[in-house]
Amino acid sequence: MTKILHVQSSPNHESVSRKLAERLLERLKQKDASIEIITRCLSKSMPLMDEEAVFANRTPDETKTPRQKEVASFTDTLVDEVLTSNVLVISTPMHNFSIPAILKTWLDLIVQARRTFRYKPDGSGSEGLAGDRKTYIVIATGGAQIGSASDFISPYLKFILGFIGITSIEILGVSGTGLPNAAENIKRAEEQIDALAA
Repeated sequence: MTKILHVQSSPNHESVSRKLAERLLERLKQKDASIEIITRCLSKSMPLMDEEAVFANRTPDETKTPRQKEVASFTDTLVDEVLTSNVLVISTPMHNFSIPAILKTWLDLIVQARRTFRYKPDGSGSEGLAGDRKTYIVIATGGAQIGSASDFISPYLKFILGFIGITSIEILGVSGTGLPNAAENIKRAEEQIDALAA
């Protein structure tokens, strides 16, 4: 059975990125009814990463504070969701040319030494431990063009996911949801998704 993890990073339940990702998931489910979809809605669950939380996973268990234990346990859950998925779908709006803060927090929590990456013993660099899987990144922007010099989402997500071993990445989505031709742009993105999942 295929297990898909959908990471939603928009706090807006009517966001275009979320709707496009849900359309993709619906089309994939139509092709294979046995697909299991796990949704991680970041706007409902991400902790505040203050000094105590930042060091939660680096603090020995015996000296962790109650809050650090909670954050460390939550981090393990997030990492397990990634490691046990066969397909990853990340839906994100563009906030000031980059990803929302809650998506950055999710990435900071899942990029964990010895679980999703490691530094090689010979000092020659690092290697990803997460294992590759098909990954769809669904982006919606208000005006900037996906893939242009003002798109800092695509290259960053490709790099950081590649760092943990995920390289089979496809960028989908829509540019210009805040422009006069927004409806036309969204329709093209929907058609792209339908063709992809056909």
